[in-house]
Amino acid sequence: GGLIHVGGSAFKRENDEGDLEIQYRQRPHLHLSPNRYIDTGIIRAQSDTFMGPEIVGIWGPFNAQAEWGWMTTNAPEGGVDATFNGGYASVSYFLTGETRGYKKGMIDQAQVKNPVSAGGSGAWQLAARYDITDLTDTEAGVIGGKQTTYLMGLNWHLNNFIRIQANYSKSDIDG
Repeated sequence: GGLIHVGGSAFKRENDEGDLEIQYRQRPHLHLSPNRYIDTGIIRAQSDTFMGPEIVGIWGPFNAQAEWGWMTTNAPEGGVDATFNGGYASVSYFLTGETRGYKKGMIDQAQVKNPVSAGGSGAWQLAARYDITDLTDTEAGVIGGKQTTYLMGLNWHLNNFIRIQANYSKSDIDG
C-alpha cells in the first residue's frame, strides 16, 4: 500500500496599530547566501493573509510532496492589495528500501534498516526539488522579482539521527 496526506494552512497577521508597512524578501534556497535577491521593498498594508494546500504521497521507498501558497496584503483604504505566491514539488527515493514514516498527521523521518554503527551501509536516498517564489504583482505596482530553484541531492543516512547530504542547487533570478 501507500499513503496520501492532504492538508493546508491559513493565517492572517495584523500589524500593530499605526504600522502600515510590510516587506517580503527571500534568500536563495538553503539560505547559504547573505544576499536576498528578491525583495518587495516596503509595501503599505494593514495586514496580510496566507492560504496554501499541501499534498504528500509515500509508496514504499518513493516519496513525493508539493505545497503552494498565496500571500495577500490588505492595503489601507484607497490602496491596492498585492498578492504573491510560491511553492515547491519534490520527489525522493531510498535506494536501500527505507520508507518515510507518518505519525499523528505529520511526515516523519525514515527508520534506517542497516545503520552504519551496526556494520550496515546506512540508507541512501536520491532527491530532487523544484522551488519557486514570485514577489511580483504588476497590478499592485510591486516588482519584487521571481526566484526559481532546481535542486538535486544524494543523502546518506548513517542512522536515524545522522545524515550527510550532498546537494546541487541552481537558482534563477528574474527582476
